[in-house]
Amino acid sequence: MTVATPPPGATTQPYRPLTATELARRYRTGEDGPVAAVERTLAAARAQQALEPPLGAFLHTLDADARAAAADSAARLAAGRARSPLEGIPIAVKDVFDVAGHATSNGTRLPAAPARSDAAAIERLRAAGAIVIAKANLHELGAGATGINPSRGTARNPHDPSRMCGGSSSGSACAVAAELVPLALGTDAGGSIRTPASLCGVVGLKPTFGRIARTGWRVLCHSLDTVGTLAHDCADTALLLAALAPGPDPRDDDTWDGPPLPASDAAAAAAQRPIDDLRIGIDRKLLAGALVEPAVAAAIERAVARLAQLGAAVREVELPDPDVVRLIGLVILGAEGGSAFHHHFGAEAIPALGADLQLLMAASRHMLAGDYLHALRLRADVRAAYLELLRPPGPDADCDVLVMPAAGCVAPAILPGDLGHGVVDDTVTRLLVSHTFASNLTGLPALALPCGYADALPIGMQLVGRPWEELTLLRVGAALERAGASPHRRPARIA
Repeated sequence: MTVATPPPGATTQPYRPLTATELARRYRTGEDGPVAAVERTLAAARAQQALEPPLGAFLHTLDADARAAAADSAARLAAGRARSPLEGIPIAVKDVFDVAGHATSNGTRLPAAPARSDAAAIERLRAAGAIVIAKANLHELGAGATGINPSRGTARNPHDPSRMCGGSSSGSACAVAAELVPLALGTDAGGSIRTPASLCGVVGLKPTFGRIARTGWRVLCHSLDTVGTLAHDCADTALLLAALAPGPDPRDDDTWDGPPLPASDAAAAAAQRPIDDLRIGIDRKLLAGALVEPAVAAAIERAVARLAQLGAAVREVELPDPDVVRLIGLVILGAEGGSAFHHHFGAEAIPALGADLQLLMAASRHMLAGDYLHALRLRADVRAAYLELLRPPGPDADCDVLVMPAAGCVAPAILPGDLGHGVVDDTVTRLLVSHTFASNLTGLPALALPCGYADALPIGMQLVGRPWEELTLLRVGAALERAGASPHRRPARIA
């Protein structure tokens, strides 16, 4: 692996990626502008694709649309009429979201007509002044943990291009980690935001189920899938979440009971509050188990020790068996995903998929109604167990936040044959998603953020909280960032 090093005699400074917050500050001072930012992103994307291997973060860029939006943003900024703190900020979106005038590939080779209108999340981004600049790569159909895509090409990990980004929001995490864009949208049905965030060393948020409207994308797993965010830090995550989730959306019944978040600036400020009133739960038996590599467990223990130093109370808890949780999730994902695929695309489309997706579809055809219903009953037990640990604040409350791995390992190597066929090795997927499925089964919010490195590869930890309490998770994450316990290292492949 080629690692970027400073020239002889240079002063070594901590690597600080360019955040949306910093880019917005530069806009305000006139040091930078949306037009220049868009041109940098487009040029960097072309340069990364010309390298061997190509970075593969984007399936395609929206050059004309982005340039027009940048000119409009520049005019609004000059007139003092910025729509939000995200005005003029370039953002990549996973290619499951409809963007008017552009085909939505879902990461497949299946034919697709240009979308007639924007997805709800894209509407929110445009209303905030953000610039949708690219459709990001993904695991086919958003249905895999590795990010290996034999149909459209594979996004490479910016820290080591011979390794996986994780899936399914692989390109979204890759694009942020490589500083092509400061922000990206993904989706998450079993870890599809948090796994790539962990492997690529960025911050990934899966909000509470129902927090962000899902209109405008083909949801394969209706009871699991959630729109979420990828960013460099918790402050940017708070800004993006506030823009995406202003309250219930009449087009999506799942959003009806979601309490509104504060406006962007207030949300970012709330995420900076101290954490000395919070209780943190950790399952040390889980960290010592076979589903967590020792370097990952050690990094998480160091982060928890730092939280204790910052005033949080740390408690020992026992979480449901992650292997059992993963199997429950896979049954539900297989049943719902297979049914939705046949509805949206038809059985005749299966041969156009990679081998791993064909295997998933074959398994879904053998799923019995009784299997699905039994999984739903077990799912209710998992939710009850998590909610018992996360009882509302009060003298008898157990925990405000639970800590666990985001992935049980660092980014796995891409092996010969993977790029052409996908990965069907259950050993890899167990390590990647055994700790993330619980938040999809329960609907609880979960945040992945960097907590260390092993052999120059990022390690991610995960924070899980009560329904609608994303800002509490961001408070904990921001406290770790301020304390230097959520570090960034300059990737080997960077824009």
